[in-house]
Amino acid sequence: MAIHIRRREFCYAWRPDWWLPCTRTNLCQREIVTTILICLLSFIVFIAAVEVRSLKLATGELLVHPFNGGVPLPAESEWTLCQGAGPAFVPEDGRYRLNWNVILKAKGASGQLRDVTRATVQEVAGPSAALLFDGQPKPTDNGLIILAPAETVSREHYPWLYSSEPTLFVLRVLLFKARQQDKLLQPVVIGTEIKQKLKDGGYLP
Repeated sequence: MAIHIRRREFCYAWRPDWWLPCTRTNLCQREIVTTILICLLSFIVFIAAVEVRSLKLATGELLVHPFNGGVPLPAESEWTLCQGAGPAFVPEDGRYRLNWNVILKAKGASGQLRDVTRATVQEVAGPSAALLFDGQPKPTDNGLIILAPAETVSREHYPWLYSSEPTLFVLRVLLFKARQQDKLLQPVVIGTEIKQKLKDGGYLP
């Protein structure tokens, strides 16, 4: 996956037909300034290449999800389609802070997500669920963006970034409105090529 950075205002967001370098005025909210958003999703080019994997989650759930070439495909729920998910690296005091991001597109009319008042994001691939976000998502023209600020990038906080092996996460997203809720489970893979590019780009101290 190519990583391209311009003026610290561009991020990569997955779209169903191309990889789009998007500015703060389209998919990304204007106030969101990220150096890079690793959206580790991929378009299905050949159906025959899709591999289905079963993942036992920390919540006790069993996730059955398609992968293409080792890359998890976009997840969908009753309300949404996942357009992008992964960590972003935001400049802060000469270093970088990691933010978890989830970009959701409404299924059907975009207005159905306007009443969403709360969202939670957990990482559930490990032995125990880790809460990444609990708050109100940001609305977009056709869906929602969830921004979950985390820690400054370091070996202490994120040893997996420095590992030579691919790292698998599963983001468990819950959306709440009135007395209803919706659940989406999106695997995210941080591959060795991505880690090397982050290292070469100076994102890993």
